[in-house]
Parts: sequence; structure tokens; C-alpha cells
Amino acid sequence: MATPIIGSARSSSFLKYNVAGTMDRVRSNMVGGRKYSIDEAEEPYTWNYNTATDSQDEDQTTQSSKSYQNKGRVWRGLSKAASQVPAIVLIGLFHLMIGIPFGVSYFPIGWRNDMGSSDEDTVEAEDGVKGPFPLPGKEALGIRMFLFSTVVGQVVFTLKSKFHNPIGLQMVENVPFCHALSHIVVSRQGYGRESLSTLMVMFGLASVIVGVVFFLLGKFRLGRLVYYFPTHVLVGCIGGIGLYIGKTGIEVTMNAPMTLSSISSSRNIPLLGVVILFEVILRCLEQLTKRTDGTPKYALLSPIYFCSITPVFYMALLLFRVDLDHVMEAGYFFPSLQDDNGSSNGGSIIWNEHLLDMWRIIDFSVVSWQAIIDSIPTLVALVLFSLIHVPINIPAFALSTNTEAEMNTELVAHGYSNMIAGCLGGLQNYMAYTQSVLYGKALIVGAAAAVVMYNISCVCVSLYAY
Repeated sequence: MATPIIGSARSSSFLKYNVAGTMDRVRSNMVGGRKYSIDEAEEPYTWNYNTATDSQDEDQTTQSSKSYQNKGRVWRGLSKAASQVPAIVLIGLFHLMIGIPFGVSYFPIGWRNDMGSSDEDTVEAEDGVKGPFPLPGKEALGIRMFLFSTVVGQVVFTLKSKFHNPIGLQMVENVPFCHALSHIVVSRQGYGRESLSTLMVMFGLASVIVGVVFFLLGKFRLGRLVYYFPTHVLVGCIGGIGLYIGKTGIEVTMNAPMTLSSISSSRNIPLLGVVILFEVILRCLEQLTKRTDGTPKYALLSPIYFCSITPVFYMALLLFRVDLDHVMEAGYFFPSLQDDNGSSNGGSIIWNEHLLDMWRIIDFSVVSWQAIIDSIPTLVALVLFSLIHVPINIPAFALSTNTEAEMNTELVAHGYSNMIAGCLGGLQNYMAYTQSVLYGKALIVGAAAAVVMYNISCVCVSLYAY
């Protein structure tokens, strides 16, 4: 069977298109009184118009095509943004869940706002710190410190890191060093505003030093130097920090120093019982959902479980018809923000007078430089401990995301993030492995995470007590 040659004369489909399409347009032109002619010498089936109708139609077609393409791009952008909403909500919940327990732990439990005559106030803090906190809302101040450092780290890592989905987080493992610095300040200046001012300067100075060390290691391409830390030293440090954070968590739960009498108190046993119950349920779920080779079957089980604790707790209160005021008095919720007169200072949820307390409290004229000199050994230990996170998190994240990681580039990014946070009075931050992997799987971009963290730092802190 012969194959038709396209181009020598005209293929049947081409002729059909020209004739049918042109005849329709000829009829419309005849109605309008326009003239047409047939050039049989060159193209026996091609109609040539004597009007500007074709060029106008082509312009309209081009404009319509561009408009359609623009609408398509806008729709695809909106669809992509909408697909990230669940992951963005997860970011907000997860960071707030982390920020609350660690944010209320930056200051010793004995340095508190409510220095009344309750049972736990009769227990002397075993570390010797027991006095009034100079600002209302100590817990809210700590949460804002956590979120501010997280926001700075998120923005810098989004701009400077080679990873597509880096998630910044305040370096929560440094809580014991925050307590050690608080003890130094209290021993020098007591419990007033001047002592908190000195402490905030120490926090900022520690972040700057950590940032400078990170930056120099990356700038001079000494990233491999951090691998020479002895393994047994790293394991010992991480284990010790874990025990200290566990102890601090128990103190925050009871809102009292951890002693035998406080743990056995009739008031604190129910508080600890709820925590233990949630922990036992999580461990049972992890065991039941393991594969035969011992690996977890559901990677998102833990974060989803943590985010569900708050709604489940409220549902239990509703199911058993427990009065909310009674639960608050029993100590199941953090204290609400109150000023010295006992009235709420929350004001506007979005903006209130205490939003900038972490900067307003800093007064260099009352800073104890002798206390800062006394803190140098603690600052050195803090810097050395901060260095061990990057060589652990970065290679692990690169392996999990199948990305080529440049250790020196990531060290420089960590240097910028900590120096910026420190110059603004913030705490240390780093790229968190678990959160980065989680949000990487959710395909959320780092810039969206930064926006969410900023809004939480301004808005949700006023609601944290619930």
C-alpha cells in the first residue's frame, strides 16, 4: 500500500481543514458585504481575504492564550500552596508542642512569679534558687525566646543551606547551661530586673560565640575537625543532658523542685500519673506497630501522637464532665499571664505590652560584667557541646533525603544564624534532623515554616496556657 506524500500537493486532512474552515468564514463575510477572491494559479483551494480580519483574530487568539497561561500558573500556584496547608498546620502544632515544655524550662523552677504560700512553695529548691521573677509571665517569656531563635534559624537556613527543606530549631539541649548561667547571675545580683538583664546578655553572648566558632570552622573548611570528638565523651554528654532534661520536665510538670517529698505529694501524684499514662500508651503503640525486622511501620506515629495529646485531653474532660476551673486549680494547665495586681495582661491576642519583654529588659548600665567573667567556663562548655549537633544532624539528614551535603557550607549557615540570633539577644539554634525529615516528606518549603513560626511567636503565646 502506497504511503501518501504530504507536501507535494495537499493531504486530504489539510484540504478538508482549508476548505471547511474557509467556507464558513466566507459565508460570514458575504453576509457582511466583504469581498473575497480565489487565486487558482498558486493555491487552488486557498482563499485570500482583502480585509484585516485575520490579523485581528490572530491578536485576539494570542491574547487569549496568554491569559489562559497566566490563569493556569496562578491556579497551579494556589493548588501547590493549598497542598502544603496540612504540613504547615503540623509545623505550627509540633513546634508549639516543643516550645512549651522547653520554653518554660530556661529559668530555674525556684525563680518564679507566684511566690505564695502553697504546698510546693514550702519546699526549698535544692539548687538554692528561690525568689520572685522580675517580669510577669515567665513561661511566656521563655516560649517567645524559643520561637524567636527558631524563626531566625529558619530564615537563615532557608537562604543559606543547600537543603531544600531545612527546619531550624532552638538548641533545646542547652537548657542545663541556661540554668547554670542563671545560678551565676542570681549569686551575684539576686532576683531583680538587673539580674535578668545580665542573664539575657549572657544568652546573647553565648549565641554569638557559638556562631563565630561555627562560621570560622566552615570558612576555613575545617568541618571534619568536629569528627575528632571522642565517641564515649559524646555519648556521656548526650546521656547526661537527657537525664537533666528529664528531671527538668518532671519539675515543670509539678511546678516544684524535684524532691522526694514533692513527688510523693498528693497534689503532684495525679499530675505525674497523666504524663506516665500518655507515655505508656505511646510505647505500647510503638511496639504494636513494629515490623518483623524491628523497624517502625508508621514513621509519623510519634509526632501525630504528640499533637493529639491536647485535643484528647480536652475530649476526656468533656466526656467525664470535669469542670475546667477545677482542673486549672489542680495544676494541669500552665498559669495564665497575670501582672503584679493579679489582672490579666494578655490584652490583644496579636499584640500586647509584654511581646517585646525579651528586648526591653536588657539594660547595659546594670549588667554585671563580673558575673559574665564568672560564666566563661560555662560558656566554653556550652560552645563545645553545641558543636556536636551539626556533625550528627547534617550527614543523617543528607542520607535521609538523598542530598549531597557540604559540611562547611552548613557550618557557615549555622554561624550566620547563631550570630544574628545572639546579636538580637536570642538563644542558640541549629538544623533539627527529625523535623527536617518530617517536613521534607511533607514537601513543605522552608520559607513557609518561617512565616508560620513568626505568627506563632506573635499570636499563639497568649493562648499557650490552654
